[in-house]
Amino acid sequence: MSTTGPRTADEDTWEMPAAWRKLVHPRRDRPPYPAVAADGAAPGRMRALLDAARGRVEEVLALPGTTPALAE
Repeated sequence: MSTTGPRTADEDTWEMPAAWRKLVHPRRDRPPYPAVAADGAAPGRMRALLDAARGRVEEVLALPGTTPALAE
């Protein structure tokens, strides 16, 4: 009996249909793990948001009672 080659389904093997996978509540401790797609434009958008809010952030950090380590 050969143990190589394509795996065949049998009555003891269950594989979730692909159409059902989108309905499964993801769990961190077991597969299938959701695919992660990096957004290459995200750092640029975040930089623009921070630049737009920079004045207000500096104002808040300059308030009396702000922890010096936080303001640095």
